[in-house]
Amino acid sequence: MIQAISHHTQLMIRTETNKIIFEGDLKSEIMPAISRIYHLSQKLGYQDIVLDFSGATYADATLMLPLSSFAAFHRKHHIDFSLVEPADGYLRRLFKNANWAHFIDPTSYDLNEKRRFNNLPALQFTDGDAQHAVVNKAMEVLMETIKVQERKQLKALEWALNEITDNVLNHAESPTGGMVQIQSFPTNNTVTFYVADTGLGIAATLRRAIPSITSDTDALDRAIREGVTRNQATNQGNGLFGTFKCCEVSNGRVEIISNHAHLSWPEKTGLSIRQENVPFGGSFIAATINYSTAGLLEKAFVFRGRVHEPANDYIEAHYETQGEKLIFRVAQEIEGFGSREFGRRARQKIDNILVEKDIVIEFDFSDIPLISSSFADEVFGKLFVQLGALEFMRRCTFRAVDPTVKTLIDRAIALRMKSNLNAGACFAADVRDGSFSTQSGRLAMSVIRPNLPW
Repeated sequence: MIQAISHHTQLMIRTETNKIIFEGDLKSEIMPAISRIYHLSQKLGYQDIVLDFSGATYADATLMLPLSSFAAFHRKHHIDFSLVEPADGYLRRLFKNANWAHFIDPTSYDLNEKRRFNNLPALQFTDGDAQHAVVNKAMEVLMETIKVQERKQLKALEWALNEITDNVLNHAESPTGGMVQIQSFPTNNTVTFYVADTGLGIAATLRRAIPSITSDTDALDRAIREGVTRNQATNQGNGLFGTFKCCEVSNGRVEIISNHAHLSWPEKTGLSIRQENVPFGGSFIAATINYSTAGLLEKAFVFRGRVHEPANDYIEAHYETQGEKLIFRVAQEIEGFGSREFGRRARQKIDNILVEKDIVIEFDFSDIPLISSSFADEVFGKLFVQLGALEFMRRCTFRAVDPTVKTLIDRAIALRMKSNLNAGACFAADVRDGSFSTQSGRLAMSVIRPNLPW
């Protein structure tokens, strides 16, 4: 029996015949698990390995995404994995919802393609179309869960995710493609991207262009530098560098494991690169970015002395525009209309669009026969109070609205106004700066009647 106990966490891993048993708090790095898979498969020759998480009390993507990627790789080489689920009910559901169970044992667990709360589950991509789809799903989650102060902050997140997933397809030569998982933490203003592949590894690919690289640790050190790539003719070498800078300037965190090297950059202790005894066959990147950092894009994306701003972004590519209006097709953009939670997600998405001050949204309610009162209040009642009457009227227009839906939205706005001080508090700022006329009371009352920009 092989047993490993880490003094930094409560993690314990032990093996019994062909079984790897995980117990305790699994908020730990992947390498102890990889060494045991290597021992069972390469040294002892087992072709069926059991991963037993029944005694686990906590797990996250830092361990589970690269482990899932490894299981998919070994399955292609006729080594099967089976899963013993955690006894803890919450953790058991997480294994299924995050797709860790599916990628470890796909014959027993279906793929979950639905996002849950603030997260995108682990998804696999093997070509450019699949990678594009995964990035779009990630941006959909972020649009609904985080709040940015400027659109460039969303652009920076999208660029970083595009680059580190695109690197898998362009450089890794991974037989299983790549896997990606996203976690957002709105209370901390952070997003973490996890990307794993089972390809050649960063050191192996860079040595093709830079034969002077002396070690895997040297390769990782160079990989986060500006302009380093295996092919200068087709690539600029700024993908991993730009992602690293996003994490660095926002006081985030970076972890990269590839071949025999392990790089970490926590803001408190700085850059660390160490040699691993057992190789990680491929690459794993975990990048945590504080998206609330002012000027994130301008600080991180400085290439050859100049600020690089992506030419287009998710909002520009995803939404149709007609003249100055951005068309928000409600039936396509919102998953449900019957609860305040769906309304909260919708309003967060709308807020992130309206962060650009010159954007006007046209809400197309085609094929929406009914919404709940709580949904109407969460989206349009709160948005009206947030923007104020003049801005709401200027920046929000409506079309194809069912009379019943129109009545519910009108009523939500009216109730929100009445709940504010003397039905006019939402206009206080306009009154104070002199931009609002003495007719504000009459305008307020006209707005809550059927005179919205329908």
